[in-house]
Amino acid sequence: MNELYRTRIFEPCLELIRKDAILRNKTENIEDYMKSSKKKLLDEFNDGKIIVPRIVITTGSKCTLQCKDCVQLMPHYKKPFDIDIEEVLKDIRNFFEKIDKCISVSIVGGEPFIYPWLDKLLMELIANDKLLYIELVTNGTRIPEEKVLKLCTNEKVAVNISDYGDVILLSKFVAKLDEYGILSYCISDEKWIDVGSHLARGRDDKELSAIYLSCGSGKMCKTLMKGKLFDCARAAYLYDLNYGPDIPYIDFNNEQLESKEIIEYFLKRNSKACDYCDFNALEKKYIIPAQQVNGKYLKKSRYTVIARKDYASIIEAKEWWQAQYNNVEKQNAELKDWIKQLEEAKEYFLSQIANLEKENQDLREKNESI
Repeated sequence: MNELYRTRIFEPCLELIRKDAILRNKTENIEDYMKSSKKKLLDEFNDGKIIVPRIVITTGSKCTLQCKDCVQLMPHYKKPFDIDIEEVLKDIRNFFEKIDKCISVSIVGGEPFIYPWLDKLLMELIANDKLLYIELVTNGTRIPEEKVLKLCTNEKVAVNISDYGDVILLSKFVAKLDEYGILSYCISDEKWIDVGSHLARGRDDKELSAIYLSCGSGKMCKTLMKGKLFDCARAAYLYDLNYGPDIPYIDFNNEQLESKEIIEYFLKRNSKACDYCDFNALEKKYIIPAQQVNGKYLKKSRYTVIARKDYASIIEAKEWWQAQYNNVEKQNAELKDWIKQLEEAKEYFLSQIANLEKENQDLREKNESI
């Protein structure tokens, strides 16, 4: 096994197998488990099996948010779309026909939980015996339909939640997953890396290689979209938006495509897509996560991840403070009404005094004339 194969395929496969074992508590001794898994995987490679670590499947560009700095360029779509389920299923079947095993498949959008055929997509992947596990990557803003929740209880499925700063919304989402016993984990980012604009930077091959070979997305996020396999999700959307027509891909609609071409694609040393992205640039710029196109900031606290058991107490505290606020508002309203009544009484008595003074003045003038 050469160095490139080891670092681009073999070790990433082991990394994902370890992650799966830890998330699902598959063993009490992770080191023994990984030793056994490494031997099994090595035997499969030596037998000529075509194994890849991970692919990403996109459902389209519809999302519940409009993040200004979206890596996948969702706000650039004037007419957001869902990829037809038959096209997605065809791509999946074409891909898995060419390989023997894939450790992990990630489903992304847009926002996958608003994809109208997510249940059919999950059923297809769950039934695939060449796949170890499935991850749904979500912003946690939309609670899934019941039919999707039931499918997510399958032992092959996990939900990866990105924390965008709304503790109540996130807690409701997590509580619903817990209600169904769905495996989930949450990533709370204090900051994002600014990937920059969609325009080409003009980098040379040496710089592109340095960026690509050290980029986690280039290694772990090969993305299947509309019959083509790209180096990452950003590359797929750059190509789809016609921003990067020179971005390379594998065409799974090509009936002459051979399995070795897939492996060669995973083992290549650079990508033109890296010329349109600063995610792994030598000098990174950090920004606040999830700023919306309208200027609104969703991230209002350093961390919003909370324990499930704390959700009820948070809601109770919120309701208590709301009740206190309502009481104060009521008291203020009553006080304002009482002040108004006093002001009216004051005006009344002042008018009465004025009338009496006028009557007294009239009497004095009358007496003086006598």
